Amino acid sequence: MYVDLATLTIEPSVPVLADHDPAKVIGIFSSISNSGQNLTADGVLFVEEDEQAETIYKKAKRGMKWQTSMGVFDYAFEDVPSGQTFQINGLTAYGPATILRNGYLREGSIVAIGADKTTSATFFHQRASSAPISPKEGAPMPTQIEFDELKTELAAIKALLDEKDAALLAATTAQRTVEVKELFTAIGRDFDADKAAPYVALSAESFAAIAADLKAHAKATAPAAALPAHFSASAFSAQGATQAPAENPLIAAMRGMNVIK
Repeated sequence: MYVDLATLTIEPSVPVLADHDPAKVIGIFSSISNSGQNLTADGVLFVEEDEQAETIYKKAKRGMKWQTSMGVFDYAFEDVPSGQTFQINGLTAYGPATILRNGYLREGSIVAIGADKTTSATFFHQRASSAPISPKEGAPMPTQIEFDELKTELAAIKALLDEKDAALLAATTAQRTVEVKELFTAIGRDFDADKAAPYVALSAESFAAIAADLKAHAKATAPAAALPAHFSASAFSAQGATQAPAENPLIAAMRGMNVIK
């Protein structure tokens, strides 16, 4: 079985696992190069954060020759019939054989015994470095059953993450709906779920900015408060200049009779 490196998609960085176990993340490959004949990866081993990573590093310092293995997913099978010659990863090979094409490299693992005995992992000052992964003729690959089991495990992890994401989205939507209702009340608008939907979909920063603008606009355009009842309307001109209020008729009569001045 061969992995076609020419059609392999490689993520910018992939986790380093112990024995392909997604629950045992011991580092990260942050730089992976593909020469078309082999893969070389540079990365960091989490020796200070993970006990198993520290154990792997210490055993390497004691002489353990760790190997590497690649986790390839979502590939397509191509069967080569017996006796047919084909080119793969710079090699000439013969059928019968199976080629995994158009796969995705999702993880690299540190293992005691790799499917390809030519792989190796070298550690420098607690850094995993120069880890070539070279699928070659005759190197055994994991069985289809093993691949399927790993895919099932990863699917279960993805389902759990999707469930948590859905719960978080529901809680966030409920909170935003409350905030939109408060905003509509503040600007004198009746709440309507359809009209509220665009506000619910906004990011927190965008909603805060728009809400502040709407409230400021509503305040600026609000009608002026009614004048107190004891004010005379004639005390204000059309231009807003203050005039003397009209004199009380009783006071005017008393002034005419020289009772008061």
